[in-house]
Amino acid sequence: MFGTKRIINRLLAAVSALLLLPFAAPRAFAAEESNLARGKTVSVSSDAANGRSYNELDRFAPEKLTDGVYGKADYGAPEWNKFYRAVGRTLTVDLGENSRVTRVRARFLHNRAAGVTSPRRISVFVSQNGKDFSPAKTVSGGEPPFAPDRGDKTEIAVYELSLEPVAARFVALHFDVTVNTFIDEMEIFGDREDIPAPPTEFADIVKNENAFFPREGLGGDHDIVLFHAGYSPEDEKLVNNTEEQFLAYIGYREKGGKITDTMFDSVMFLTLQGKCPSGGSLTIAGGKTVMSDWETLLDSCFSKEYNLGALDRAAGELNRALGFGDRKISVYLTVPYPKTGTPAFGDIDGDGQPEGINGYGDCLAVTEWFIKECIRRWDGAGYENLAFKGFFCNSEGLTCSRFEYEERYAADAAEIMRSYGKTCVMIPYLHGEGIDRYRELGLDAALMQPNLSFNETLQDDPEGAMLDFAETAKRFGLGMEMEIADGVRWEPEKLGALYEQYLVSAAQSGLMTGTVHAYYNGAGPGVFYDCCVSSDAAKRRFYDLTYKFIKGTLEYPENYGVHETQTEFSAAARERITGDAGVSGDWSFTFKTTRNPANGYVLFNESEKTFSYTPDRKFAGTDGFEYAVLCGGKEILRSEITVTVAGGEAASSESSEPASRALPENGITGANRGGLRTAVYAAIGALALLAGAACVFFAVKKLKKRKKGGGNGEA
Repeated sequence: MFGTKRIINRLLAAVSALLLLPFAAPRAFAAEESNLARGKTVSVSSDAANGRSYNELDRFAPEKLTDGVYGKADYGAPEWNKFYRAVGRTLTVDLGENSRVTRVRARFLHNRAAGVTSPRRISVFVSQNGKDFSPAKTVSGGEPPFAPDRGDKTEIAVYELSLEPVAARFVALHFDVTVNTFIDEMEIFGDREDIPAPPTEFADIVKNENAFFPREGLGGDHDIVLFHAGYSPEDEKLVNNTEEQFLAYIGYREKGGKITDTMFDSVMFLTLQGKCPSGGSLTIAGGKTVMSDWETLLDSCFSKEYNLGALDRAAGELNRALGFGDRKISVYLTVPYPKTGTPAFGDIDGDGQPEGINGYGDCLAVTEWFIKECIRRWDGAGYENLAFKGFFCNSEGLTCSRFEYEERYAADAAEIMRSYGKTCVMIPYLHGEGIDRYRELGLDAALMQPNLSFNETLQDDPEGAMLDFAETAKRFGLGMEMEIADGVRWEPEKLGALYEQYLVSAAQSGLMTGTVHAYYNGAGPGVFYDCCVSSDAAKRRFYDLTYKFIKGTLEYPENYGVHETQTEFSAAARERITGDAGVSGDWSFTFKTTRNPANGYVLFNESEKTFSYTPDRKFAGTDGFEYAVLCGGKEILRSEITVTVAGGEAASSESSEPASRALPENGITGANRGGLRTAVYAAIGALALLAGAACVFFAVKKLKKRKKGGGNGEA
């Protein structure tokens, strides 16, 4: 009996070992095959440009990929090469000579809870020259050897791809990188005998569209500003957007408040953090939702007083102010994310019984119900100045980390939207999953977020991060989301500089005029509105810069537009002269006097980028000053100015200053200081004489009074 039990236990252990084989140590194969990659050189390239942004978070030690030492199931094991975001990586091994390759094996670490995931797609490419590659094998989806989700357990996933024997000197392994991907060993098996003919069909390992998402890709909608709607009992202003607010977005308001031009041509309504009355969430994250939560969002969007009702009235007012007839503002709404595991969602088909979200088909049914309900309410509202264009895909990255059907759902939901004549727009975060294949999934546009305003890692080199962004957008055919942080309201210098980097980089890379933009500026009235109505010129500037950006007229010339200017001037007595400060463009310049004039004063006009010099009242002769121009705290220009002032009796006999003459910022400069000192001393002397005379007068008066009073005792 005990012997039989022992045999059964051994058989069960053997079966268990076989089931865990994909995550165990590499298996032994026929002796005639050898690991051709052992000790060979490995190079790496990223799918998305990251050399000036996320690259510093990579840990690439190529010698550890082919040294035959296998890393343990431990994040800290030194054998692991670590890669962060940037969509994917390609590791290429030079075998040294042409070979017959039959298998490729790679080991990855996996712990989804910790953000370390094994790839969902892995491909092998081969080449004779290291430039022209042919696809040899791709494994993707939920098929083996993808590691299952085992909670917090850290495990090793072994990917082994058997190939039809293929000729190769260079072997490239491409895999996706969701957040963190760890790989420690890359093995290539084969031999040097019976080498087949080289492949003749070639393909790009990573596609390169080499163009931004086209400017007309959304049918004429170029600049989409984002607002929040939905549920916010703590502060309803965050989701109740008014006509007055909208008018400052769809129309350009001058400083006096007058609307003089158009601005944003489209409005998209998002959910505010997915909040809903049930306590669940309308986004992919958070708890399950029920039908009444979705209807709360609909009621908010289609409010007569706020949101769409207010936007329609604002658009009508804009048309009247600018003399437009039937110009319409485009509108995009958000479809909440349906999540399985909701047994009683609500009655979506009118049969009196609540339907649940129990499977993938239910997700699509609820999505279609919502789309139809949006269209029904829109048609019933009869908006005169709005056009319903499409929907926002309510996910910033198609990770499949929460629901295995995420990519499939995005594709099917987009197809449902198209069947009702609506477009589907995705706004992924930087390097968000799906940016490389959003077209394959059927989404109409992907407008990627640079995340510069919110990610401290990227703020170490803002200009470099934006260069990486532009390269990535061009590679995958993406548009751009502009982002201005709420903190610009109270910290305009630091956070405003980050937003301005968006503007600078987009103007210089072609993103400004060459693609579609979305704009995030917080909830409620929004940062742009607050900047519009602000009396602070530094804040108002961001509103004006954004207007120029939308119009494509923003100018950020290379080298800050530094140019030669006149440095010697002639002036009549008391004549103000004005000169070009030597810089141009919409940069935020600061002007600083480094040497004051001795006989006059100088002022700078930062908006016009000019200086003005006014000589002292009776001065004639040669005077001068020096100034510096700073941009972003860096001095970019220093210039010396010389002014020759002619004399004249008429000028010196005048009794008053011209009414238009402005006072200097730092008080009176130069020779005027001596005149002021003399005048002050004279005034003090006069006051002293007056005081002495007063004392004598009262003393004499008092003495006379005493004499007049005689002996009556008066003092």
